[in-house]
Amino acid sequence: RSRAFIYRLVVVLLAVYLGFFSVASAKRNLAWGNPAKFYEDILRYNSDSPRIITNLANIYTSKQEYEKAIEMYKKSIAIGDDLFAQPYYNLGNIYNMQGKPQEAEKMYIKAIQVDPSFHFAYKNLTILYARYGFLKEAIEVLEAFKKIRPDDPAIDESIKRLTEDLNASKK
Repeated sequence: RSRAFIYRLVVVLLAVYLGFFSVASAKRNLAWGNPAKFYEDILRYNSDSPRIITNLANIYTSKQEYEKAIEMYKKSIAIGDDLFAQPYYNLGNIYNMQGKPQEAEKMYIKAIQVDPSFHFAYKNLTILYARYGFLKEAIEVLEAFKKIRPDDPAIDESIKRLTEDLNASKK
């Protein structure tokens, strides 16, 4: 009789134990299905991770929630300072989309200072300068990038085209 009681007790405790973890697992799976919720959840436990904050900002950017994204990129920069270039670059992209070229320029330059090999920042800074007619500055950015990637023919081609445009504008 006591054996049967112990057996039932063990079965009940095991069922409760497995039920608890099943519910916890289901809740976690729901969070994993929503990337923003996933990163927000992680930040409740680790609020000072610049990479996690940047990942959340990237999600907000993809959802076109730019004000939230800007807030998160700035937070990532404040915590990580010059840890990596991506938050500066991404913030520059938002400013560029919002028609704020001076702010975008500052962020692209800062991204390059943080990581001189971060080619995306060179590309977008060049495009930004060229769009607003600052061809000489665009060429200078590409020449700086050429020092880092001397064997990239696309850089030479871009410098050549911008130089032709610059010379044509002087005539």
